[in-house]
Amino acid sequence: MEYSERIIVFLDILGFSKIIEESVNNEDVRSNLLKALNEMYEYDLKSKAIRGRQITTFSDSIVISYSLLDNVLTHVFYEIRNIILLLLEHKLICRGGISKGLLYHDDKVVFGPALNEAYSLESKVANYPRVIISDDDFNILNKKSDSILEYFKRDNDGYRYINLFDFVFNDKGELGYISKYIIDVYTELIKKNIQNENESIRQKYVWLIEKLEYGIKHPMVWKIKEDS
Repeated sequence: MEYSERIIVFLDILGFSKIIEESVNNEDVRSNLLKALNEMYEYDLKSKAIRGRQITTFSDSIVISYSLLDNVLTHVFYEIRNIILLLLEHKLICRGGISKGLLYHDDKVVFGPALNEAYSLESKVANYPRVIISDDDFNILNKKSDSILEYFKRDNDGYRYINLFDFVFNDKGELGYISKYIIDVYTELIKKNIQNENESIRQKYVWLIEKLEYGIKHPMVWKIKEDS
């Protein structure tokens, strides 16, 4: 057994302990959680064929690692985006850390310094519903990927995060389907949680408000092709 140089993503579902507590006496909460976890398991099964990639799910955490192939950060972006959208279907949000380093990851176990670093980023630095990567790792991996700066936006604290807030409108002012979905679900979650008495929880939704407002005020516009 030897370590190999890999990129790893550690994701954690926020508020999981509270959800478990609510599930004891609420069948709807139990059912929603079970569906979400089953879909994560099915996503795991479907994605086994991706070359150079491993995924492990346990409880409220998801660990994904990749070989250092060309355009690896592009793959990471789209994969994390898909997982975030999957969780949003069940009104769940997550945060996470991305790291590059030595790792052992097979179908049964995952461990190594890179996992420790990714977990530390998630648990001690990310704070908000975002998935972050350090500048050092980003700059190294950016050399192996094409045109990804818009995918990883720099936040106020200097860390780059997976950017889902570049909302797309067409030139007729119609909001794209995925953009509308993200805005609608996050808005619903914000309304539900912004008055939370726990300041740490409330700040997570303040962060979401800031990102939503900026994305709506600075949209991307795609021109609709005219019928010939």
